[in-house]
Amino acid sequence: MNLSIKETLDTPFVSFMDGKFIIEGRSITEDVFSFYGPIEEWVINYCKNPLSETVIEFFIEYSNSCSNKFIHDILSIFDKAYKLGHKFRIVWKYEVDDDSLFQLGKDICSLYSIPYSLLEVEEVKRCKNTKVTIKHCETGVERTISLHFWETIKRNGYEDDYDVLEKMN
Repeated sequence: MNLSIKETLDTPFVSFMDGKFIIEGRSITEDVFSFYGPIEEWVINYCKNPLSETVIEFFIEYSNSCSNKFIHDILSIFDKAYKLGHKFRIVWKYEVDDDSLFQLGKDICSLYSIPYSLLEVEEVKRCKNTKVTIKHCETGVERTISLHFWETIKRNGYEDDYDVLEKMN
């Protein structure tokens, strides 16, 4: 019972193979029902007769509140099956220095009975070694972050709050 959905600019890669359910990438689709509805149905059907052990892995680049709601819904389905004795484990990956996705993972995972781990990932496939040093215009706080994280800040409309001091490869 495999599942595979290709990543787009607005939707994450979704896969299930060999006991590993993965959601990875950006989740900012406007039509969350069309995207997540079939995934939710797939999870409901899978949980009726899951493999002996399933790893549920998230590596979210960015997600909007509607996507977060569906992530909650999907984890609720897994959680019900976990409480019936099925073996699940959540791995929430986040990039180094991405405090917001670390906190999102911690907040989401702590709501469920399923054991979880928060895994800091050194590099992201798209922006492997590129770093950006930024300075917050109001507070003066400087940080060196990944280009991936800087792109997320810009996409969220906060680019004007920072000065870019240096870009390093």
